[in-house]
Amino acid sequence: MKNRTKNCIIVLLCVVIACAVALSVWRIAAGRTSDQPNPNVTLVTTPEQNGFEAHPEWTLAGYEPVDYGENLALGKSVTEDGHTDVYGCVNLTDGDRLTYWEGLSGQYPNRITIDLEKTTAMSGAQLLLNPNAIWGARTQEVEVQVSDDGENFATVFEKATLSFDPQANNSAYLEFAPSVSGRYVRFLFYSNTGAGGGQAAEIEIYAP
Repeated sequence: MKNRTKNCIIVLLCVVIACAVALSVWRIAAGRTSDQPNPNVTLVTTPEQNGFEAHPEWTLAGYEPVDYGENLALGKSVTEDGHTDVYGCVNLTDGDRLTYWEGLSGQYPNRITIDLEKTTAMSGAQLLLNPNAIWGARTQEVEVQVSDDGENFATVFEKATLSFDPQANNSAYLEFAPSVSGRYVRFLFYSNTGAGGGQAAEIEIYAP
């Protein structure tokens, strides 16, 4: 008698569960064919993606750089008296402002020399840092010398404090006298308020 009662209870429970499952299936199916929202389904919407903005420290400043003419230094060989980590002088004339040179920390003056391959008249030069805002404003003391033979150098730009600001292209133009010419152009960095050594992403030299 006890076993019969137990079996009846089990059968009854199975019937109840089957009915509940059937009812749930019917409700979901009805919701798919009905114009009314299905109360058993939670709708999830994705946020609007059109408002994306790049982090301001990695954006280029809205500044129109000055065109000083042909860059005589582009692709030319460069020598140095040392550099920090992997930031060698080959980066100075590769045409890419996202690569850079950094002199040995605390070893001022840092020296780099660009070989123009022949004696050339020059009107000036430009030192450029990475233009992104993360490269904050700084000053560097710089002197420029030229030579025809790579041994005897004459100063054509006296040591001066140059200002670099990412809001103004992070660059500084160095004007030479009209009579300046030479094959080798040496830049000496005496200080840098933004790092332990001199820095430049590109050095450009211009013809008159």
